[in-house]
Amino acid sequence: MGLLPGEQIIALRAGEIDIGITNESGELLAGKFYTRKLAEMGSYIALPEQHRLATQHRVRLSDLKGEFFISIDSQQVPGWDRRVEAYCKKYGKFRPKFYGPVQSIAQAFELIANENAVHILPAVVASRYSPPGVVILPLTDADVTWRILVMWRRGRTGGALKALLDALFTKVTPKANETTRLAAKVIR
Repeated sequence: MGLLPGEQIIALRAGEIDIGITNESGELLAGKFYTRKLAEMGSYIALPEQHRLATQHRVRLSDLKGEFFISIDSQQVPGWDRRVEAYCKKYGKFRPKFYGPVQSIAQAFELIANENAVHILPAVVASRYSPPGVVILPLTDADVTWRILVMWRRGRTGGALKALLDALFTKVTPKANETTRLAAKVIR
């Protein structure tokens, strides 16, 4: 299992890892680290299987007004709740109510299944899970996207790290599922 964005930031600061592959959380630290976009992907919504929208093929964010959205611990994934709130305001025309915060994706799925909460997921996460009691559907709002960033410490771009960064950015940017496999290998 890879490190969560907050854990990657701590490990980068401590010099325990040389590179992180994370979501937009890395942008919050742009002054301390170099960041560069690796990929961008759409969003999905995780709903309880008995939810009124669970039989749809796609869901609009505006259909989720009044729902409780899963909050993620800001130490684990900095800025997540703010991004969800911005998307709900802009594309759904509502301010979300939050439930949580959770410490892990497993805890989020448990709350979705048992407490009727909902959770916006980047495509790369949605493609990896099929938890019991939860339905994961694509969001129709095309602009509700998540960027995957490569993050590394300033002044530490030599040798093997430089070669890895060159390889990442001189080839065609990998698709989301390839990015996940690459991230798992780099972080281990």
